[in-house]
Amino acid sequence: MENNETFENLVENAFCFLDKSLEEFAQHQPKYSAINFYAAIELFLKARLLHEDWKLILSDPNPISRKEFDQGNFVSVNLSKAHKCLKSMKQGLTNDEYKCFSELGNHRNRIVHFFHLDQFDSQEIQNIVAEQCLAWYYLHPILAKKWEDIFEKYKNQISKYNDKMQEQHQYRLTEKFGQLKSTIFGKKKAGIKFHKCPSCKREALEENGDELPVLKCKCLVCSLEINGVQITCTACNSQQKLIGQPEHQCTSSSCSSSFTDEDVKKILLAWHVVKQDDSDDGYEANCGECQGELSVALLPSGKWMCSSCFVQFEQDDINQCDCCNALTTETLRDSFWTGCEHCEGESRRLGDK
Repeated sequence: MENNETFENLVENAFCFLDKSLEEFAQHQPKYSAINFYAAIELFLKARLLHEDWKLILSDPNPISRKEFDQGNFVSVNLSKAHKCLKSMKQGLTNDEYKCFSELGNHRNRIVHFFHLDQFDSQEIQNIVAEQCLAWYYLHPILAKKWEDIFEKYKNQISKYNDKMQEQHQYRLTEKFGQLKSTIFGKKKAGIKFHKCPSCKREALEENGDELPVLKCKCLVCSLEINGVQITCTACNSQQKLIGQPEHQCTSSSCSSSFTDEDVKKILLAWHVVKQDDSDDGYEANCGECQGELSVALLPSGKWMCSSCFVQFEQDDINQCDCCNALTTETLRDSFWTGCEHCEGESRRLGDK
């Protein structure tokens, strides 16, 4: 069996699990829905590995024949191993994506390998819906954008399933949002700002502006945690809040300006009142999360923030490539030889000779 046929079978199997997951929620069987949803996530990751090389799916490093592989006589990688392998290919999950999928996997494991004390509780059902809502929020752009060229053939299926998921979440999370309305109303009266959550689409994304101009937000419905920045529009001088990503149109009715990640980075760097050498050296780094080139800027607080994906990093997360000397949030090993996400190391240079 050729790789293309195996890949297609694997992806179609993943969609079958997704469909089954939605069907089981409609039938009020949330524990089976959680099991099948997580299975779909793992299958999509394995399909991405298979597209590169079928041997990457093997959990056991001992070699097997292609015939044994096609017959399914092997143990495949789990989420953790798939993540590590994808990361080595520069195609890895972000920390938030991996954390979300891992939590859903832990939930699934409690159901499959033991039992779930609250599996029939209405509150727990809401929690499972919220978990899957958040997992799809992360998985959808991976399939539709990040790995778009790999899953191009399934573009329509991905879009249709996204519509189904949105419809499901609108229906299933209405009760949870209703229970939180009085809490949200009280917080709004106290001056706390709320935004529409990009995951569950509810106005339940609570803003924490204690570290302005950096914003930290968490959704009270689906638990999405997302960062943002508060900046001043240079065209109309109005205050703007960019949540989750930098592409943003100025909300002032008299202004049509827009912002890019480069605009945000300039603002981040401008927060440094004094630069001893009047340069940005040591204040910018490459982002290992979104692969942004010199998109991470040092904040006055000593933390770092990516102007493209808005992920924050500690000083200990910043490493220097021994080959190109660039700062990066990527975990490096033997970087002089292997390089970083934006250089290919000394091994490639010598190989080109």
